[in-house]
Amino acid sequence: MVSLLPRRFCTIFSVAHKQDCRWKWRSYAADGQEDTCPEEYDAVLECAAAARALGFVPRSYWIGPLTLSLRTK
Repeated sequence: MVSLLPRRFCTIFSVAHKQDCRWKWRSYAADGQEDTCPEEYDAVLECAAAARALGFVPRSYWIGPLTLSLRTK
């Protein structure tokens, strides 16, 4: 069943963390108020899943290499 509720879009972006990067999401309300997640995620897919769990539709404009979003040990 398709929801008729308005979608709340968010943007996924990378943040520098030591010699790696982490991921966060950000959304803007209709009045311009910014809503940014307090957590940082190791993988872009974890960040997208967390945003979806809160009712957001994630969008990412980052086009870098996928290997940066994977944890290396």
